[in-house]
Amino acid sequence: MANAYKVLYQGQLGNSVATLATVGGGKSWIIKDISMVNTDNATRTAGLYHNGTTDVTSITPTAVSIVAGGMYAFSGGTISAAAGDTISGGASVANKITVTITGDEVS
Repeated sequence: MANAYKVLYQGQLGNSVATLATVGGGKSWIIKDISMVNTDNATRTAGLYHNGTTDVTSITPTAVSIVAGGMYAFSGGTISAAAGDTISGGASVANKITVTITGDEVS
């Protein structure tokens, strides 16, 4: 069984909730850190989800407010994701919130 701590996903959110990453077949993720950075010059909101897009599947509050040039860091513990699990997210404005997810990928 291979183990690799790495960036599992990095990209920018769109202005509607969409799937960002899907755990590959035969793999699992242990997500340890998630950061959302606002690259805009105005305050923006964003939200992330695990296996769905409703309040019940929220990783973050559904409308985290991130000041211009600021960052939101997930510090809620560990998220376990199995093969086929998804991470989704969206923001108030497209291409201004950069999301980085790091953790351990096990195969």
